[in-house]
Amino acid sequence: MFIGICDDDKRWLQTSQKMLMEFANIIHVDIEIRCFSTAEELLEYKDIPLDAVFLDIELGRTLGINVAKKLNETRPSCRIVYMTNYLHYATEIYNTEHIWFVVKKHFRDKIGEIINRILRELENKNSRLVLKTMKNELISIVLSDICYLEKEKRGTRIVTVWD
Repeated sequence: MFIGICDDDKRWLQTSQKMLMEFANIIHVDIEIRCFSTAEELLEYKDIPLDAVFLDIELGRTLGINVAKKLNETRPSCRIVYMTNYLHYATEIYNTEHIWFVVKKHFRDKIGEIINRILRELENKNSRLVLKTMKNELISIVLSDICYLEKEKRGTRIVTVWD
């Protein structure tokens, strides 16, 4: 499972990453985590598709809700988990597709429920295609992320919503 964490608080970024890795080890799930300290970094990310993003609602001058709207458009299969210190955003998030809203001080207590929800959605909703790239790397692509296929010499180019 590939997870992104986007938060402008570097201490929280490290803390949440550590908690996620500890929980993954407990339940024996392989996860890879990419950390982003700005909305721009996350939105410009073009590497392995993220299965879920843990997204801070207040990202400096950027509102995480607006970032989530862009992610909903460009990466519809990416699950969004909002993290915040402020409850007053709870009603605003319903303008986006997301799977969880958690107050940071309760993150450790809710992490099991959140990860289980992500895993259930991955199992139930996304048919995946596992491919070997020209660099001999294995990647997993959600079928709904594929825009079109293009034959190129002895290979096939797959164009997705993320690149």
